[in-house]
Amino acid sequence: MKELTAKVKNVTSSILENIWFSLAISMIAVINFSLGLGMLSYILALIIIIGLIITNSKFYILPNLFFLVLGGGLTEIPNFKTFGFVLFCILAAIMIGLLVYYIIINRKNIAEKCFHNSFVYTTLGLLLIMLLSTITSVDRSKTILSSLGFAINLLVLFVGLSFIPNNDDSKKRLGLSFIFITLAIAMMTMITFFKALQDNSIKDIMFLKMLDFGWADSNHYIVMANFGALFSLYLLLRDFKALPIKNKVIYVATIFICLFLNILLLARGSILGLMCSLLVGIIYLYLNKKEWRKKIIMVISFCVVACCGIALILYFSGVLDELIKHYQSLQSPLNGREALWKVAWKHFKENWFLGTGYGTSRIFILAETNDTVYNYHNYFFQISTCGVLGIAVFIVYLLNIFRSLYKKNDAYSILVSALFTMFLVNGFIDTLFFSNKIMPLFSLCLCFLGGNVVEAKPKESLC
Repeated sequence: MKELTAKVKNVTSSILENIWFSLAISMIAVINFSLGLGMLSYILALIIIIGLIITNSKFYILPNLFFLVLGGGLTEIPNFKTFGFVLFCILAAIMIGLLVYYIIINRKNIAEKCFHNSFVYTTLGLLLIMLLSTITSVDRSKTILSSLGFAINLLVLFVGLSFIPNNDDSKKRLGLSFIFITLAIAMMTMITFFKALQDNSIKDIMFLKMLDFGWADSNHYIVMANFGALFSLYLLLRDFKALPIKNKVIYVATIFICLFLNILLLARGSILGLMCSLLVGIIYLYLNKKEWRKKIIMVISFCVVACCGIALILYFSGVLDELIKHYQSLQSPLNGREALWKVAWKHFKENWFLGTGYGTSRIFILAETNDTVYNYHNYFFQISTCGVLGIAVFIVYLLNIFRSLYKKNDAYSILVSALFTMFLVNGFIDTLFFSNKIMPLFSLCLCFLGGNVVEAKPKESLC
C-alpha cells in the first residue's frame, strides 16, 4: 500500500510540476473567461493547490494559478446558495487546514527562508501602515478590505519563498509561466475584439477603448502581458546558443504578440514603460556584462527592426494618421489624470499624517471629478491615502529594491531591473504597485533575486 501511495504521489507531483500543465491552466482560464464559468476557476485552483500541498510539489505554476483565479474567475458577486459556492467553501477549509499543518511541521525551514528576506519586511511595513490609516479613515471597512487585498503580496512572497526553490530552473519555469499568460491574454483580447467587431468598427474599438475585460481594463492586463515579453527576451539571451529552434520561435513570437497588443490597445503608459525597461536593461548589460555585448547588438537590432516594421505597417494601413489625429484631439496628454492628482494633493494636505485611509481614493474621485476610476493613477498619490508615513514606508520599499539590485550583474537581476523600471515609469501615470492584479506578480519575481540557493527537502511529508 505504501509503494502504491508513493507511486501515485510521484506521478501526481510530476504532472503538477510539468511546464505543460502551466500552459493547460492558462488555457482553462481562457475557456472559463469565454464561457463565464467563474466559480469553476476557483474550485479548480483549490483542488490543484490541495494536490500541490499533499504531494509536496513545487509551486512552479503559481503565476498561472493566480491568472486562473483572476482571468477565469467571477466578475460579480456569486450566488451563495449554489452547490458550487458550498463546494468552494469546503475546499477552501481543507486547503487552509493542510497549509497550516504543513507550515507547522516545516516551520523552521519556512521561517528561515521568509524571515531572512528583506522584501517580506518592507511589504509587511506597507501593510501595517495601511492598517494604521484605519484610525483616520473616512471609510474604515473599505480601508480594511483594501489592506487585506494588498496582503495578497505577502501571501505570494510566502508561497514563492517557501514552496519554490531559488535556482535557474525555477527562473526558467517562471519565465515560461509568464509567457503562457501573455499568450492567454492575447487569446482573451481576440475573443473580446471579435465580439466587439460585430457592432463596431476597428477604429472605434481601438480609440474608444472597447477591449476591457470584466476582470481588468486594458491598461492593466497589458502590463501582465509585458511580463511575458520581458521574460521571453531574458530566456532568449540567457540560453541563445543552447536553445532549440522551437523555443526561439516561441520567445520571439511572444515579444511580437505583446507589441501588437500594446498597439491594438493604444496603451501609451505601457509602451513607454516597456521602452524604458528595455533601455535600462541594455545599459545594464553594457556596463556589467562585457561578454554579452555582442548580444546587446542583437537586442538593439531586433528592437530597431521590430519598431521599423510596426511603424511601416501602421503607416501604410493608415492607422498612424488616425493615431496622430486622435492624440492631437485630446485636451490633455495625461488624459485627465491632472484632475485626479489635484484631488489627491488636496486631501493629502488636509490629512498629511495618516491620510484619509488606504483605499478611499475613489470616494473623493467620485465626489469631486467626472471620473469613475478606483485610484489616483500614480503610486505616490495612491499611498498618500496613508499620509506622509505611508509615503516614507513606500520609499523604503523602493530603496530596498534598489539596494538589492545594486552592482548585481547576473541575468535575472538585469531582468528584474527592467521590470522595476517598467513599474516606476508606467506606474507614475497608472497604479501598478498597489494593484491587487499586477503587484503580486512583481512580488513573486522578487523572491528569486540573489544567487541560487541549495534547497533542503521538507522534513516531513503529508502523505
